[in-house]
Amino acid sequence: MKVTEHLNVDYFPGVTEDATRKVDIYIPVLATEDSVDSSLPELLIYIHGGCWRSGDKNDFVNLGRAIAGKTYTDNTNNKKKHLAVAIINYRLSKPNYETNENKHPIQLIDTIKSIEFLISNSKRFGYDGQNTHLVGHSAGGHLSGLICLDPPKSWATDKLPGMELPTASCIKSITNVAGIFDHGDLVNRHPEYLEFTDQTFGSNTELWNAFSPQYAPFSGFYSDLISKSLAQEYQYDRGGEPLLHVRYLVFHSLGDELMPVAHSTRYADHIKSLGIDTSVKADQDFGTHFGALETQEFYDFITRFIFKL
Repeated sequence: MKVTEHLNVDYFPGVTEDATRKVDIYIPVLATEDSVDSSLPELLIYIHGGCWRSGDKNDFVNLGRAIAGKTYTDNTNNKKKHLAVAIINYRLSKPNYETNENKHPIQLIDTIKSIEFLISNSKRFGYDGQNTHLVGHSAGGHLSGLICLDPPKSWATDKLPGMELPTASCIKSITNVAGIFDHGDLVNRHPEYLEFTDQTFGSNTELWNAFSPQYAPFSGFYSDLISKSLAQEYQYDRGGEPLLHVRYLVFHSLGDELMPVAHSTRYADHIKSLGIDTSVKADQDFGTHFGALETQEFYDFITRFIFKL
C-alpha cells in the first residue's frame, strides 16, 4: 500500500527552527473503491527511547512505513483496518543536571504537546484522532507511562478542536516496549545507569520516585514534592485522573541486553493492581533492545494488540 509522508511537521507553536519539536506522519493511501476501506485509519504515536538524551524520529522511518503501509483484516467480519503512524521528536536532555535546561519534565511536556497537536489535526492529515494508540520504547515507555498514570488534568474534560471526545478518551491503548518505570530500581540493577538518570532527574532519590510511573498515580507527598521541586518554567498541567480505560501492553524481548525483564513485569503487576486491562509479552526473543524495533514480528505483534486481532 502506498504511504503519504508528512515530514518535519511543527507541533509546538513558534519554534519552527527547533528540529527536536517536530513530528513525521505516515498516512496510508486507502483503496477508496473498496467500501470496507472507507473508514479513516486509526493513529499510532511512537515515542522513541535513548535515555532521554539521544534518539531521533529519523531512526524509525522503516517502522512508520511498514505499519502504515499494511492492511489489517479482522477475520471475524473481514473488515479491513489501517494505521497512520506519527513519530515524534522531543527536546533531549543535556549533561549536568544543574545547568541542564532540558531536564525532566521537558521531554514529557513535549510529548504531551505532540499528542494534543496530532489529535487536534486529525482532519488535516486524514486519520481518526479519537482512536489514538501510544507506543513508547525505553525512555519513551517512561513518558507514555506517566501520560497514562499522571496525565494533564484538562484531558478528562477538555475537547480538542474537532473532537467529540475529551482528550483522555481519545487514547485507546498504550504499549510500553522495554520501558523505564522506576529509576531507583533500574539504577540498583544497573549502577552504570546512574549517569543518565542523574543528568535528567537529579540526585534526589525521592524525586526519582515522584518521576517514576511505578509510583503513580502519585500520593499527596509525591505530588507536593513535584510541585515544590520544579521551577516555574518547568511547571505543567498534571495530576489528572489516570487513564484506567485504556488497554495496556507491556512488551519486553528476552533478547534485550540493556533492560531487565523483571523491571517490566514488576510494572505490569502495578498497573494490573490499578484495574487497567493489561497484557504482558515477555516470554519470547524478538531481538535486542533496539534490534527488536526493526523486525516485522514486532510490528505484527503490536498491531494485532491494537486491533484485537
